[in-house]
Amino acid sequence: MSETSGILIASHPRSGTHLLIDVIRRQFPDTRSWRWWGQPLDYLYFNIERSTSENRHFDLKFRQKILSRPNIPLMKTHYLADYSSTWVEEETGKIPEDVKAVIGASKIIYIHRDPREVMVSYKQFLSAIRPDIAEKTLMDFMRARHWTGLSHIDWWKSHVMGWLANPDISSLSYRDLIEAPRETVETIGKFIGRAPHFQSPVLPGKVKTVSKTRRDRLLSLSPDSTGIVADRTRFPSVPWREEMRTEDHEWLETQVGDVMDQLGYKRWEQMADV
Repeated sequence: MSETSGILIASHPRSGTHLLIDVIRRQFPDTRSWRWWGQPLDYLYFNIERSTSENRHFDLKFRQKILSRPNIPLMKTHYLADYSSTWVEEETGKIPEDVKAVIGASKIIYIHRDPREVMVSYKQFLSAIRPDIAEKTLMDFMRARHWTGLSHIDWWKSHVMGWLANPDISSLSYRDLIEAPRETVETIGKFIGRAPHFQSPVLPGKVKTVSKTRRDRLLSLSPDSTGIVADRTRFPSVPWREEMRTEDHEWLETQVGDVMDQLGYKRWEQMADV
């Protein structure tokens, strides 16, 4: 097995990014980092967008500090595979040369999720940031424009297809991480050249409230979870099975059905037949 000097987790937002980060932190000790009490949780890994963000910028010195703490630094990104755009315009920019070098020396794992689940979770998350999205239905949100000009569902498709076209990455599904965590961790271990620790349980406990995230940030140097919790009280989500009608499924599948087939996500008729 070849070893790695870094691990980059790439994903579309709300696809299981932080669960994967936290499972790797939990099961592969060389990736564990720390930060001072009260500091943001994304000091435990390196967010590529922090190097290109206008408002949340990490300079070279701070990038090096975060990357040097663990033996194997963990990184994450929501950029497209060609790094031309990320989830918001204000965090899109030119990747610094030092960041390019770190990415080039790293193993890349891409995590994907059923697009219907992604859109439900993404709408809920963005509703706290953008009131106009909070007012939309799920289908209106899917059709609404991402800042790049594509619809949200088309940007999801571009994201997935771009990353999966890279033969050097390892891809896995959020579903497999949840339903077969031990086997998924074994696969990750083979890819990164490290034997899993297999701390029990394999998955970290799920943080469901913003208040729990805040307590962990204040009381622990290295909390089990780095997850970004949506405000479920103010912006409750409606499961897509309850909100989408037959014609909605038909429209969605004309847009991304080919990708769903490739990734193993069942179409509506296949689910109805079960």
